[in-house]
Formats: sequence, C-alpha cells, structure tokens
Amino acid sequence: MRELEFRAWNLLRKGWEYFTLAGLLEEREEYWHHYENWCQYTGLRDKNKVKTFEGDIVEHARNGASEYMRIVFENGGFYMINKDGFLTGIMYVEHSELKGNSFENPELLNVSI
Repeated sequence: MRELEFRAWNLLRKGWEYFTLAGLLEEREEYWHHYENWCQYTGLRDKNKVKTFEGDIVEHARNGASEYMRIVFENGGFYMINKDGFLTGIMYVEHSELKGNSFENPELLNVSI
C-alpha cells in the first residue's frame, strides 16, 4: 500500500512543504495555521515522471488538440477538469505534462492552446 502524501503552502516560508500522513500526525498542531492550500498526491506522475497533486495544472492532448486541465478530487476520486467543466479520468495524467498549479499559476486555466 502506498504512503499518503500531501503538500501545503507554508505562509511563513512562502513555499510548498511536503508531508506523509505519518508526518502530518507527528506535526505539532499549533503550527498548522501556518499552512494553506492542502493538496493530496494523486499517486501518479506526468509524462516526465513528475509527481502530480490535487490543484496541479497539466497540458493534456484530447481529440487532436491540447488544453490545460486542473487536477481535482471529486466524489472520492481524482479527475482532470478543463475550463468548460469537462471531467476526464486521472489515468490520462501519465500522458500529460505538468505546467503549474491553480494557486501559483491560475492564469493557465484561462489560456487556449
């Protein structure tokens, strides 16, 4: 069974920090208010072998065209969603390329490729 992994934006350090579930349980609760934008690892990597997390934005080719899609966790599973609300399975992320995330690069969600 894989270890559950998360990342969160550290408001003090202005950067992402990565945690395992065991590490989160060990983290002192009084420090949790220093973090926002908690994202879970999907368990999958993009075509360049980069780990993908909830909130990431990938470039995905579908029906002969490329588009940016955001990784979301909905109804108990991970999906990719485009700007029109079209959902596709997360298994296609392995054929996509990570471009950024919806917290640091929200402008990518409004771009047509």
